[in-house]
Amino acid sequence: MVRLLPILAVLGLFLVLASCDRSFLQSSEASALPSGWIRDNSEVNGEQRIKLIFALKQRNLEVLDETFWAVSTPGNPRYGKHLTIEQINDIIAPSKEDTYKVLFWLKSQGVRDAKVERSKDYLTCSVTIKQAEKIFDVKFNNYKHTSGRTFTGTLGPYSVPSILAQHIDLVSGLVGLPNLDFKHSPIKNPLAGPGGKDITPVIIRTRYNVSDDLVVTNANNSHAVAEFQGEYYSPSDLATFFADYVPFAPAQTVAKVIGTNVEKDPGLEASLDVQYIMGVAPNATTWFYSYASDNFWNDLLNWTTTLASSSPIPWILSVSYGAQGDYPPNSTIQRLDTEFQKIGARGVSIIIASGDHGSGCALGAADLCSCVLYPSYPASSPYVTAIGATKFLSGNAGPEGAVTAFGSGGGFFADDTQQSYQTAAVAHYFATTPASTLPPACSYNQANRATPDGSALGDVHFQVVMDGSVTSVGGTSASTPTWAAIFTLLNDIRFNNNEASLGFLNVWLYQTAAANPTAFFDVTVGNNVVADCCTNGGFQCAPGWDPATGVGTPNFAVLSTLV
Repeated sequence: MVRLLPILAVLGLFLVLASCDRSFLQSSEASALPSGWIRDNSEVNGEQRIKLIFALKQRNLEVLDETFWAVSTPGNPRYGKHLTIEQINDIIAPSKEDTYKVLFWLKSQGVRDAKVERSKDYLTCSVTIKQAEKIFDVKFNNYKHTSGRTFTGTLGPYSVPSILAQHIDLVSGLVGLPNLDFKHSPIKNPLAGPGGKDITPVIIRTRYNVSDDLVVTNANNSHAVAEFQGEYYSPSDLATFFADYVPFAPAQTVAKVIGTNVEKDPGLEASLDVQYIMGVAPNATTWFYSYASDNFWNDLLNWTTTLASSSPIPWILSVSYGAQGDYPPNSTIQRLDTEFQKIGARGVSIIIASGDHGSGCALGAADLCSCVLYPSYPASSPYVTAIGATKFLSGNAGPEGAVTAFGSGGGFFADDTQQSYQTAAVAHYFATTPASTLPPACSYNQANRATPDGSALGDVHFQVVMDGSVTSVGGTSASTPTWAAIFTLLNDIRFNNNEASLGFLNVWLYQTAAANPTAFFDVTVGNNVVADCCTNGGFQCAPGWDPATGVGTPNFAVLSTLV
């Protein structure tokens, strides 16, 4: 229970709030209108309600950072000694007094359902549009999309009383329209059909040296997929997939759905994700997170808010979504990075697709350079593991190269600096790669966060059951749940030996790759060049780590001896 401030302080605050200056949060300029939308001048329904998430200013982030690295670094005495929600809250939660200031302000504005979440650094509430316009000094309008969809929203900018701005990082759910052009989907195979290239759980496990009959055996072991943009899965399709493609295990079911799942309206992305994370690592407890709006960044923050206040949560989280170039405000990136650290400090591994647009090269995007390269976020957060995609060089067995049906996302993210766990690997790449094959130096900064960290098969031959029929697809959407499943199997070894989960993988990952050359299959063929985009619009594969396939693909037979 939040302790009430002394009554005189409360009254003083109220008087200040009644006449104080205002400060913008995130930006002082309105957001751009997404393509396809036009303003409709019809009257807005002021009684329509919206849900808001207040990301309250966190404390002691330097302590969280030190703790995160300590529990995530092999050789550190604290390695594997992960934290509980309560221990993390004790580090970063705002003071009760600061939280109450925000609560009191909302109550003074007529908000009756404001709630401090279990994590203590988030506050949620619902307001009418009429209230939101007054509280945040914004104007809502009706908008119509070329598809016929309508939406009532605001493009901001939004503000709060200046005395409260120091206590709030951002408010999610307030600003922005659905970006319907941002819709993510796996890459379909335009030449689908027989040809000896099908990729299934059996093919994946054979390539990565997983024994034929190996399944998860520890009851504590769990993993999850997170779906956005109204992607759902069908339990009957999942059953068919197991019957047709997982001969080494009985049919499995999803243990828990967080959000909504419309079973009669399955999506290709969700079907791919859930079928392969479960099919490659059967018998693990599987959760399915579902967020249905088309505002990805709001829903991503909504997801991390849910994780921050939930215990337990699955040990491996697989995310096949992201954006190469269409980034959120820097304040959102900073907050998400902190949330990923909080999750990692709890011993949870976050695996995120590195994108399907190669280097993300775009022409004329910088004043002093002919092009600029855009890696994918949130995969480019230093606190997650980014996964690229490979293909078989021949048939559906043997060595791998970078995919060619699309580009394996990778490069150097301008908004996050490079962490020490990858500096040696990145330096080796630039020391051994001919400068004549690299993109223009002005198009990226090799001192920034580098992706991907690793890769797995992701070519457009993954067999997915949707609506009772088989579709052949690929993408880093395929490689990401594949990698997540392999590491679920590795976690199982640790749990059965009474050891902690692997948690945040990257420090262990780069150390292991450097010390054990056979732990990952090195991918040296291919690139992630974007055609017709400046000279060398991407990066070449090379021995060791490279910006197309990371440290390579997992050799489970070796990795299983190293965890």
